[in-house]
Amino acid sequence: MKRLESHPSLARTKLFAEPWDVGSDGYQLGNFSPRWAEWNGKFRDDVRDFWRGRSAMVGPLASRVAGSADVFQAPGARPTNSVNFVTNHDGFTLWDLVTYEIKKYEANGEHNRDGENVNRSMNFGVEGTSTVPASEPEFWNFARQAVRARTAFAALRRRRFFEGTATDAVDGDLQPDVVWLDRDGAAMDSADWDDEWQRSIVFVLNGSSEPCGLTGSTRDVLVMLNASTEAVTYQAPPESAGRSWELILSSAEPHEFGDFPGESWNGATVTVPPRSATLFAGIVR
Repeated sequence: MKRLESHPSLARTKLFAEPWDVGSDGYQLGNFSPRWAEWNGKFRDDVRDFWRGRSAMVGPLASRVAGSADVFQAPGARPTNSVNFVTNHDGFTLWDLVTYEIKKYEANGEHNRDGENVNRSMNFGVEGTSTVPASEPEFWNFARQAVRARTAFAALRRRRFFEGTATDAVDGDLQPDVVWLDRDGAAMDSADWDDEWQRSIVFVLNGSSEPCGLTGSTRDVLVMLNASTEAVTYQAPPESAGRSWELILSSAEPHEFGDFPGESWNGATVTVPPRSATLFAGIVR
């Protein structure tokens, strides 16, 4: 592997590792050199568990969306060392993940013995294919919007791990590179991270801090992730007083929002629908 890393013909090549192998010591996530990007199975598992409503998952989810600094600790490691994925070539497909709670691999002739038994999936009340017709055009439109958002905003493509230090924000104020918030708009404390009932989280990414992506808008980004089965009302973060947020992307339908009359938010609260992810971009005062 060291010869691969140092070979001149691979100097400008991206190297990816799938850090699983047979044997008792076969799982080596985080143990490759920073020259390698690694498939992050912890990201896959924690994201699945958060969205299926498992308790005490806010802390692990925050670690994953922040780049898994707890995993990639070698000198020189960056968030880009983590290959963040939810499904891959083995195990449940994305369709399976929201269709079955029990694996059904009988068709391949292995008598349902192959594959992982615990897939962290959720059928949302119907085991198997639903009779509700799919709205595929809407799904693909959402997927396109998500790709555009990641490309457009530098804050979503960080080159360094968060440090919690204050840097100039887009409007000139000093703000931390990331702020984790509870539903009251206050910064999360140690007790909040351990709450069993917590199913949602809000965070603000400072778009103009130097470790962000090399290209893209430097606007701040506010993300609301609500895995609860109930709508959640969020207070605006204190530093947002007097500023507005433009709605960029949401997995919920616009008509499902409460206290949200249009394409921007400048009020004190916003009610986010259950099981939804929503992304806003700051509007400069």
